[in-house]
Amino acid sequence: MKYFKFESPTKDAKEENPSIFKRMLYKALDFMINAIGDGYEEEKFNLVKTWYIEYEEETQSTCREIGVDTNGDVQVKAPFNGIYGYWVDADLTLEDYRKFGMTSVDFKTFQQIWFSSVIQGEIKELPREPTERENNLIKYLIAKAGLSQFYSSCMLKVASIDEGHTGSLRIYNNLQAGSVILPLTIVAECRFLDTDGGNVHSALITDNIGRICGVGIYKDGLSERLNKIPPSEYFDKTDIVQDI
Repeated sequence: MKYFKFESPTKDAKEENPSIFKRMLYKALDFMINAIGDGYEEEKFNLVKTWYIEYEEETQSTCREIGVDTNGDVQVKAPFNGIYGYWVDADLTLEDYRKFGMTSVDFKTFQQIWFSSVIQGEIKELPREPTERENNLIKYLIAKAGLSQFYSSCMLKVASIDEGHTGSLRIYNNLQAGSVILPLTIVAECRFLDTDGGNVHSALITDNIGRICGVGIYKDGLSERLNKIPPSEYFDKTDIVQDI
């Protein structure tokens, strides 16, 4: 995978003879904005200053995209919550992206931005007891982060984020009071395979004063729905599909 960023392309009113590539890009941007009602909200799309891209060289395809504003806040991301994404669908090569003046970023930076925005998503349920498998994943990540001593005796509750189909969770505990303090940080990650063989990434997130505040989950590909968190013996094993 390659990870990079570039400034959001905009039309230059003073540019009298744009290149063929730019003319094609401008048409594509116009089309996207006109059709944006089925995907990104136009208001949020227009706030994007910088795009972060995850690109698969082997298939020459864009896998994920994140659009942030001038303050570094995520305005749009895809694929997510049924939004396919613009750059994911644009069928651009690395050579095309280089024309935007792209600069490389590392995997950790991309994941940090992605999962931080997921954890800040809308909560649509009251805090509840985690399921057995949710609890196993949370405890596994806490142990992997070396934080077990701080959370061994506290009572954890969770709430599904956004529509809940990605499996991402906000975490609440009796040691935590007040709202989450930004910025957020990934302190541990775990990968596993879903029941359909899909590769799943999970990350434990803490806020700026070190309190755990959520588990972000992302499934590779366009089928972002997580079918099931596996038993703990499948954690960090990406060559064994869990039993249904």
